[in-house]
Amino acid sequence: MNSFDHYTYGAVGERMYENTTGIAAAEPATAAITVRPRPGGEMKRASGWGNAGVPPAAHATPI
Repeated sequence: MNSFDHYTYGAVGERMYENTTGIAAAEPATAAITVRPRPGGEMKRASGWGNAGVPPAAHATPI
């Protein structure tokens, strides 16, 4: 059983979301997020989902 409440496991999970899906906090302690995927290497596909709690952006930036 793994608990993401422990710093070590939470840090690994955070790195996975930030690096594979590009989901990251825009600034510390804010509700704003950025979505900037960085594909590469052997990985062919990744997806991320969840309740961000903020309205969608008014515009999209092409990858």
